[in-house]
Amino acid sequence: MHPTFSPRAGLIAPCGLWLGTVAAGLWASPAFALDTFVGGAASGGVTVGGDGSGGIGVAPTIAQAEIDGRLATPDVYVRVDLDVHVDPANLGDGLAAPVPPEWAMVQFGRQQYHVRLGVTNPNIGLQQWDEWQNYLPSYSIMWGAQPSQILGVEPGIDFDSGLSVFAYGGYDLGWGGLSVVPGTGLMTNSRGLTAGAGFSLSSDGYYAALSAAAYPIAGFDYYAAFGTFELYPMDQLTLSLDGGAGLMGGAPFAGAQLQVIGLPGTIVSPVARFELAHGGGLEGELGALPTATASLGAKVAPCEFATLQVEGKGSFYATGGPQLMAEVLVSVFRPEPTVYSAAINPPDEGDDAK
Repeated sequence: MHPTFSPRAGLIAPCGLWLGTVAAGLWASPAFALDTFVGGAASGGVTVGGDGSGGIGVAPTIAQAEIDGRLATPDVYVRVDLDVHVDPANLGDGLAAPVPPEWAMVQFGRQQYHVRLGVTNPNIGLQQWDEWQNYLPSYSIMWGAQPSQILGVEPGIDFDSGLSVFAYGGYDLGWGGLSVVPGTGLMTNSRGLTAGAGFSLSSDGYYAALSAAAYPIAGFDYYAAFGTFELYPMDQLTLSLDGGAGLMGGAPFAGAQLQVIGLPGTIVSPVARFELAHGGGLEGELGALPTATASLGAKVAPCEFATLQVEGKGSFYATGGPQLMAEVLVSVFRPEPTVYSAAINPPDEGDDAK
């Protein structure tokens, strides 16, 4: 679901949207000391692959820069994450694809019950929006099928058992699109109207999640379910299975990935990924999709504020020969606080959700 390469990408929502969430959170919370966080990240790299004529092409990858901000009180949590993508190979064209905010929301409640308003990012799928938070620099096939940034409402409940349940409804800024036309104002597409729900369950030995999404607008008719299961058989190994299936325009699609991660969370983590997919109805939106891929790579984290990701990947299509590529991605960033927090080292909080 990488917005740079997806036709779902729209323009960044007006700044008033996220400024309003900040103001609402501060107004609704009693006066006391705030936890605050301001950070950012930047990434860029090089991709080597076939140039379409039987030769080898080398090109810079789409570079990303972002700015992040958070405010937190005992009862209110505000989060803003704005991304900009630039194509170094075509600087004369300006921004490659300005994208909707990754986050621009205010959350009321930081304990068991909470509700989010604004642009939210439902916890669907294994991969994060920012490449440097994943192990490989490329995304899976089914990443392109998932819901994206939702302008609306998202209530949720977190239980002491590790079970979290959420639901959401609103407008998908990725699938529906959002642009500003001079003299006209905001332009949208009704197919972005959506609703969904899901749950996740985490423990010391595994993580599991299941969600469903519906886009019932006639002519789009997109319905899908997504599942994730991650197993931690030992400290030195993580096994991840992630995928989805559904209907788009009445045509079925399905796909899954298996990811094997060695030495997760260490300085050097080798990774292997294998995928199978039937593009079906998705190909009308995303173009021809591979039926299978295989990747080998590694994530190198020499310090807490920088990563190097490398990947060699083969993609296999229903027609034609395999397509081979290699990618190197370098990222620098300020480490982010954990979930529901605006402090770098809050006590007793788990890993951040997508």
